[in-house]
Amino acid sequence: MKAINKDDTFLFDKVIVGPIKSRRLGNSLGINLLPTLSKVCNFDCNYCECGWNKHTSKKPDFASLTTILNELHKKIELMKVDSITFAGNGEPTLHPKFHQIVIEIVNFRNEHFPKSKISVLTNGTQLHKPSIIKALKKIDVVQIKLDAGLESTFTRINSPNSGFTIEKLIKNLHTIDFDFEIQTMFVDGSFEGYPTGNVSEIEIRKWLKIIYEIQPKKVHIYSIDREVPLKCLEKVDSKQLRDIANKVNKLGIHAEYYGEEL
Repeated sequence: MKAINKDDTFLFDKVIVGPIKSRRLGNSLGINLLPTLSKVCNFDCNYCECGWNKHTSKKPDFASLTTILNELHKKIELMKVDSITFAGNGEPTLHPKFHQIVIEIVNFRNEHFPKSKISVLTNGTQLHKPSIIKALKKIDVVQIKLDAGLESTFTRINSPNSGFTIEKLIKNLHTIDFDFEIQTMFVDGSFEGYPTGNVSEIEIRKWLKIIYEIQPKKVHIYSIDREVPLKCLEKVDSKQLRDIANKVNKLGIHAEYYGEEL
């Protein structure tokens, strides 16, 4: 895989990435539905490995279904993978043909690699659309981003497009009728005296309250592991991640954390 450097962050320059070892999904083959030269996302997260949205194209060149399937077939001999994962340079559900592509990828998996799971990493902003819900119901592992409990923290960390709030995200999560998992990036640090992270006591308490209300199948807790666009961000150590995971487990919800042991 070749990375295109953007202020020490990077964009994936291929439609099919890997397989790579994922902290959450095991040996994962990534499907990047988004342009290979620009980012397409309705969040502008301060920890995004793809950099800020200033790299977003005004006329994005989305990957075609034909290209995706052709590139997948080239990987058949390497496809001893745990997961075929929709991820890449931004938010995969923004692809205008996401539902159709999911159907074809499920068929491809069923024919060639029935033991592999299909996964998606999403920010949940499109959960109000019936076509997206239909697509996600066909996917084995749906991991949805929830990085905050407070609106102010959500805005600071995720910088969603105008009009999208954490209240809307929570409402979306309450309405879906299939199993989903939550992924949360915990970060710390400050800039000019103001916090840049989401690990304050009140923030964790509010986040735990939401987790309990929405009842995900599993919660994945992790911190930064690569270059990030906001350089003052600090990695949260494994002990703190473990403490947060233990609090989730006490709610009766399975949580896993990913970090280097001290």
